[in-house]
Amino acid sequence: MKAFMALDTKGQCAGTITMGPTGTMEVIKAGKEAYIRFDEAFLREQNEGGSPEETEAALKMLKGRWLKTDANDPEAKEGLEMCDLGAMLGEFETGAGSAERGEETTVNGKKALTLTEKDGDTTYKIYVATEGEPYLLKIDQKGGEDPGTLSFTDYNKPVPAKKPAAKDILDLDKLGAE
Repeated sequence: MKAFMALDTKGQCAGTITMGPTGTMEVIKAGKEAYIRFDEAFLREQNEGGSPEETEAALKMLKGRWLKTDANDPEAKEGLEMCDLGAMLGEFETGAGSAERGEETTVNGKKALTLTEKDGDTTYKIYVATEGEPYLLKIDQKGGEDPGTLSFTDYNKPVPAKKPAAKDILDLDKLGAE
């Protein structure tokens, strides 16, 4: 999984998550509302094993549209866990001194210190800015159940978590009531 997210400490976020070799999900969380949009590859992969008619019906309904849901809905929370900075970074709080200091490197043009932490068969490489504020720049995970990369950018810039145009939204709460 690779994620490119803009998020803040208030739980707002906007970005993309790529899962596996194909398929991208876009996420926007603004206040109590969340919007999720899937590309065609993701929709086809999710409907794998279904009939061609089911796949085409799903594409017709969902392709290019944002699904609106309550951000506090238990079913939505899993897809929005990347929007919770505290919870996401909490898994790295395993105790002082558990990460080993590594080499200095460059991440997206910024000088960074590499920290390496191991947890069983999982290795995390954590990159922290060495100039200015010591911001987290990137986390690479190898091994474990969910290997991938998280990149952190646009510190101190507003999160572009704006509601999509009404014509592009499919409201899941209204569909469930019908």
